[in-house]
Amino acid sequence: MQGLSNSSSGLGEMNSLIALKDEDVFCDLNCINVPTGIFHGKEDKICPFGMARIMNNNIRNSILFPFEKGGHGTFYDEKEKFNRTLLQFLNK
Repeated sequence: MQGLSNSSSGLGEMNSLIALKDEDVFCDLNCINVPTGIFHGKEDKICPFGMARIMNNNIRNSILFPFEKGGHGTFYDEKEKFNRTLLQFLNK
């Protein structure tokens, strides 16, 4: 994953970050009608854990899976636990 942004457009990256900052997507959460797993690291400094709680409270049939030691890359920070949890969710 390291160096992934080296090949992308600087302008595109900046516009994506601006959109993430300014876009209000929370009003769309109640439109999600499928079972949803929310996998979120409690140490995430980019998207605070409170956002995961908001998603969980506003998406019907969602399950929040907190990762105590995970950051923004929880799938990498706690990969074994993440993979186990994901498989359990998918097998329900």
